[in-house]
Amino acid sequence: MSTSNEVGVSLLLLVLVCLNTSPNLQAVAINILSIQIRNDLPPGSQFYFISSFQKDKTFLQPGQTFNRLANFEARDCTMVFGSVCARLFLYDPKIDAGHNGVYWSVRKDGVYRSWDNSKWDKRANWDNAC
Repeated sequence: MSTSNEVGVSLLLLVLVCLNTSPNLQAVAINILSIQIRNDLPPGSQFYFISSFQKDKTFLQPGQTFNRLANFEARDCTMVFGSVCARLFLYDPKIDAGHNGVYWSVRKDGVYRSWDNSKWDKRANWDNAC
């Protein structure tokens, strides 16, 4: 085969590969949820939480952040601050669908949620019974 034919065949193969829409060559989207819980309580505050993906108590010191990657299933949680607590969903598909990140800020007056880590919405008050 002459050099010009080899170049032509190579170009034809290159075009066919580029035009191939086979599913084997397409990128697969990965859906991963990021959950972040930040302890924004005053220094010396006692805080921990227990969730559906973290069965043991997870203690966070003031200023400390917990990060977790998860799938998009409902994730419930009980947060305890001293002698009060709050029960909530860290991720609720009915409310949080379409957001790949859910951020939580634990504060003295309650628990706040954000989808962009800048605009916060109070989602739970502290209660004496959980």
